[in-house]
Formats: sequence, structure tokens, C-alpha cells
Amino acid sequence: LSGSHTRDLNIEEGDELAVYLEPDGEDFGIVATPHVFDAPTDAVVEVENIGKGTEMICFALPEEVADVLGVDDGKDRQVEWGIRGDELVGSVVRLDRA
Repeated sequence: LSGSHTRDLNIEEGDELAVYLEPDGEDFGIVATPHVFDAPTDAVVEVENIGKGTEMICFALPEEVADVLGVDDGKDRQVEWGIRGDELVGSVVRLDRA
């Protein structure tokens, strides 16, 4: 994720984002939105870290989201993010990281 995207979306470490899933073909896409109170979910995460020059934003997926995606084994995952309006939309791209 480009560092300019977090600036454009006004996302900072410690901010809260609502996280939910949307159908994406046969899979699911992950949506992270700063509209915590307007999102169709109660699943809220805190932005733990925004990498400097590493194009990373880190947060823990809520258990119910991780369960549906099948990534509930405690391993780190990489998500490829895009921007839709003022939301992040992404999909899991790496499932085998130890």
C-alpha cells in the first residue's frame, strides 16, 4: 500500500477501522473503512503500525473474518489493498508465510 494512500485516507497508527467481507467472485474481499459507525459490521480493528517506506499497514483481523477466510491459524498474512473512495479493499495474497 502506497504511503500516500494512508495520508490521502487520513489513516494513522492508533486509528480504528471497521472491517468486513464482501463477495468477490467465489472468494471474499476485505473492506477496511474509517466509517466505523456506518459500516455493516461490529468488527473494529486498531491500526497497529504503518510501515515507513515499506508500503504496509498492520492490524489483526477479527476472529470471525479470519475464520471465514480460513486464515485463523495464527500466522501472518499479506493482503493486497486497493482504494475505493475512502475505503481500503483487499484480498489475501499470501497464505503460506510461517
